[in-house]
Amino acid sequence: MTKALFNEFNVTAGGQRAFGLLRTHGTSLQAMYAAVLYEVKETLPGLIPQGLYTTEQLCGPELWRSWPHVGQRRAAGMCLAHLVQVGAVALDMHKTESGKGPKHYVLRYRKVLVTCAD
Repeated sequence: MTKALFNEFNVTAGGQRAFGLLRTHGTSLQAMYAAVLYEVKETLPGLIPQGLYTTEQLCGPELWRSWPHVGQRRAAGMCLAHLVQVGAVALDMHKTESGKGPKHYVLRYRKVLVTCAD
């Protein structure tokens, strides 16, 4: 699944931009995409439902420190935005009124219907 998602991302404008940002740092976009997917899935169970989370928080401090350059961190954000857009992780992008600033994510809301049988 990860390879198919990456192949889909790789041909998007965001994927091409992320590739360009990583070219000078010797970072593999495919490896980054897989790492972001893995770390975010590992982080999800500990999130608070109403909390707003940045890419940095969702990736965790160890992975984030492994990308010291701004371009690498922007590329990681593009990977996460794509994963959220295609529904690969149970997150939604938080929309601000202005639409400006860093992206924040919230746990995907799932409505549960409980019925009682007589």
